[in-house]
Amino acid sequence: MRLPVVLGLFLASPLLAQSEPIAPPCAGEARRALDFWIGSWTVTDPAGKPAGSNEITRISGGCGLLERWESPGAAGSTFRGVGHHAYDPSLGAWRQLWTDTSGRTVDMQGEVKDDIVTYRWKIPGNTPALGRYTVSEQAGGTIRQHGERSIDGGRSWSTTFDYVYTRTGG
Repeated sequence: MRLPVVLGLFLASPLLAQSEPIAPPCAGEARRALDFWIGSWTVTDPAGKPAGSNEITRISGGCGLLERWESPGAAGSTFRGVGHHAYDPSLGAWRQLWTDTSGRTVDMQGEVKDDIVTYRWKIPGNTPALGRYTVSEQAGGTIRQHGERSIDGGRSWSTTFDYVYTRTGG
């Protein structure tokens, strides 16, 4: 009777060991590139005029970030958007899927260079365009998010938004 019990424990121990993670799956440095953006933010234009609020939280055990944007909309409404940000090691790039109350869905790809995160995407329509925005940490703990649009294949860019993020606490 003892042999089956001992044999069972012997065979089960490798299976139990395999279920334990060797290292946290999302602890790599590349996945931490947007950590400076985590928090609750009041957002203004460079002149200090209110533009909205944004909250960035870590999700999925640290494997992604959830962005929740809110700003005044048309006719007294509230515009809301949600971005799911995650680093994709198979691409060596960040991905963001954005959706908002206008019905728009945008799939973006991003890179980090010199501590600046840049997302890029194609804008469909009668005049196809390119979009990009950067997120960068500034002196004094603020964040700058600068959006641009190109209608000539990326030869020239015009600013679509320029935001300053100030931490609201916590």
